[in-house]
Amino acid sequence: MTKSFKALTQEAYDALKPYYSKYISEIHDLNLTNLLIWRGKHEIHYYESDGYLWFVYQPRNPFNMMFSEPIGDYHDLEALKQATLNWHKYCVAHDLPLKLRHIGDYFKQVLTDLDLIQSIEPIHDDFDYVYESIDLANLTGNKFHKKKNHLNQFMKRYEGQYEVAEISESNAEDALAAARNWCISYGCGDTPDLCHEYHGIHEILTNWNLYANRGLEGVLIFVEKEPIALTFGEMIQNDTFLVHIEKADSNIQSAYTAINHAMANRIYNRCLYVNREQDMGIEGIRKAKSSYHPHHLVAKYDCMIKKSQH
Repeated sequence: MTKSFKALTQEAYDALKPYYSKYISEIHDLNLTNLLIWRGKHEIHYYESDGYLWFVYQPRNPFNMMFSEPIGDYHDLEALKQATLNWHKYCVAHDLPLKLRHIGDYFKQVLTDLDLIQSIEPIHDDFDYVYESIDLANLTGNKFHKKKNHLNQFMKRYEGQYEVAEISESNAEDALAAARNWCISYGCGDTPDLCHEYHGIHEILTNWNLYANRGLEGVLIFVEKEPIALTFGEMIQNDTFLVHIEKADSNIQSAYTAINHAMANRIYNRCLYVNREQDMGIEGIRKAKSSYHPHHLVAKYDCMIKKSQH
């Protein structure tokens, strides 16, 4: 690992956020909040060069080390290409792995233009599901008939007993309790990925005002005054809301339908799309995400870069 790599920390957020102002991508992975949630799992560091920001995954492990695509001005194509060439020279000079993780179609084309791609593989299990926000909020038409029924059943079953609340400093501990209960019921202690996710959730909810000032917003559902579901996310680009976290008590019938709808109902008039992230190749999650009829999927690729240009 070179001295140019810095560990990603919560304190680095404000310094790194300006890189995103002209960055073009629908991919959720490189959202700064998402990276903070998962930085423990991937030991995420970052590298700044030529006005662009690169994230580095597993920098101490030469077998697993990978770079992100660069974050920065994607409107200045020549600057982006030059920064990419300089990154390539840097990696070759320092004998660093020339591997890129989860790049998008736009940067894939940049690499193609530069003739840098040795091999590339679409990571289908990690494609993002993107929905029209008005669909998730209204649940109208035959294709959402079952979802609408599930929502109505929840509202009828718990009429007078449930409450939908915006996550705030005053109830963030309740949201954390809902996340903790979910974690226990799904055996987080035995599943490293779920542990990393919970630690990320814990950091955000115990610093809620800080993250709310950065644009995060969330919803919490209570049944009989007990927190049973939570979700939070933020706007990315200008027209898309990214859902970072959605957890619900599976013993409460249709709780997931209710929390999904509660967030969609809150944000649909401010965005065209909702990015609900990937299915990770888990069949149950794939079925659940497909059942909401995505507008489109966002492709991601892992890429090996040539050591020398021809």
